[in-house]
Amino acid sequence: MGHDNSQYDTPEEIQSCYSTLANTFRQGKTKEVAWRKWQLKQLWWLIDDNETALLDALQKDLNRSHGESYLTDLSGIRSDILYHLDNIDSWTADEVVGDDFITRSLGIARIRKEPLGVVLIIGAWNFPLLLVLQPLIAAITAGCCAIMKPSELTEACPTLLRELVPRYLDPTAIRVVCGGVPETTALLELPFNHIFFTGSGNVGRHVSKAAAKHLTPVTLELGGQCPAIVGRTANVDQAAKRIAFAKFLNAGQICFSVNHAFVHPDIYDSFIKRLQF
Repeated sequence: MGHDNSQYDTPEEIQSCYSTLANTFRQGKTKEVAWRKWQLKQLWWLIDDNETALLDALQKDLNRSHGESYLTDLSGIRSDILYHLDNIDSWTADEVVGDDFITRSLGIARIRKEPLGVVLIIGAWNFPLLLVLQPLIAAITAGCCAIMKPSELTEACPTLLRELVPRYLDPTAIRVVCGGVPETTALLELPFNHIFFTGSGNVGRHVSKAAAKHLTPVTLELGGQCPAIVGRTANVDQAAKRIAFAKFLNAGQICFSVNHAFVHPDIYDSFIKRLQF
């Protein structure tokens, strides 16, 4: 996979991008629920209008079939957008608190949900669209501004996002920054209000350390070694199919890939036989 470093953002561009988003958030534009709904709908149209181009980019970066990419990336993004649109009004509404009738009827105390501010989303190479756009959906619904930093280990997907995002989404509130380790380091020096990171534990430690300097809360998805436990009464055919699916989906490059299975001795032989065919 080649890398076009000429597309990487300079430190000055990164600082300017952050300053623009911070200013937008201070103006209160993203707090309007109508704005949030419109951005979610625009993201839907970004996916819908450019489905083939997005699938082609995933195929170029990962050599993944269109069918698998639709299943693993685009369908999940679409369902998330619809889910958030269906629930955004209730999620953002004030909550009246108090146990007695007078307190609740007068609405003396309320819990008001306020967006955090400017968030940073750092994606991973194994799902170069899903792992930046899914957190973006949540950030938009919460009323935040967002910078997406796709993985530098892919080229076609970040390039396409860089082209499409300004055409569909509000460029004063949502941006794509491209780059490798130096550019990511420059981003992490900025005082974000929340950071989403998907990737390895080693890089996650660096992200956590950088965030701690600004007391920035983080959401880290660092993968794992997923076991499968197959009990004596399990449906062997179904268990074998599901374990094989989880193991080979995206060539095994997925956080819930099954790396080892614990199988009851009574069904061990039948399970192995079914797993092989």
